[in-house]
Amino acid sequence: MATVADSRYNCFVNEPDEIPPKRNYKWPWFVLAAVALGIVLAIVWMSYAVHREKQERDFNAPIPTGVK
Repeated sequence: MATVADSRYNCFVNEPDEIPPKRNYKWPWFVLAAVALGIVLAIVWMSYAVHREKQERDFNAPIPTGVK
């Protein structure tokens, strides 16, 4: 139990009288936004690449001849 005399020497006590306010960092949100944007761009790029590859394969496919 802290007394009045102890409050003058609170620098020696492990528990401070007031809790400092929690810092609100903004840089993690920018990192999260960059990662999310990278994932979205990778998905769009790959879907475009798959679509283009399918078009190339269909265009270059041999024409089937009459098979009996």
